[in-house]
Amino acid sequence: TNGKNLDTILSNIGGIKAAGTSEDVGDGGGARGSRATSSGASIGDIVTGLGQANAKSVRKRTKMKLFRSSNVKAETSKSGGRSAQSVLAVINSHKAAIEYCYQRALRTNPNLKGKISVRFVIHPDGSVGKVTIVESTLNNAGVERCIVSKIRRWRDFGPVDPSKGDAVFRQDYIFGY
Repeated sequence: TNGKNLDTILSNIGGIKAAGTSEDVGDGGGARGSRATSSGASIGDIVTGLGQANAKSVRKRTKMKLFRSSNVKAETSKSGGRSAQSVLAVINSHKAAIEYCYQRALRTNPNLKGKISVRFVIHPDGSVGKVTIVESTLNNAGVERCIVSKIRRWRDFGPVDPSKGDAVFRQDYIFGY
């Protein structure tokens, strides 16, 4: 209060009133608020016994399930003028959204693991057309629907010459291994 430090404030206190009694513990005593001394304990005697406590850490006991995606593969010999590297760069930029689908399902099924293979069509304007689950050992319709929904929203492949046509790619997602 008004720039005083805690030591100054505590040094001016004579004792502590015990709840439910008319006697002070420490300096002071007798009637409430008086400064008469009835015992030798002061605030300093009480406070000096304090030391540092050992710190405890809090850890989550569940294991983080691993998620990885394998290399993307063009499904046809004609990749619509798109390189596998450029498609993979876009896929990797959306990795968190795909992982979210899996992590959400892990809350109710902590042992969930498997592989999902997804085939998707990229139109020349850079938007995604048809998305299908080609194979799944995950056997979780909720995760599969979520992944298909996320991929359908991708709009960042960039346009290519329309004469090159659609590109069809396949991507494998591996969860929990």
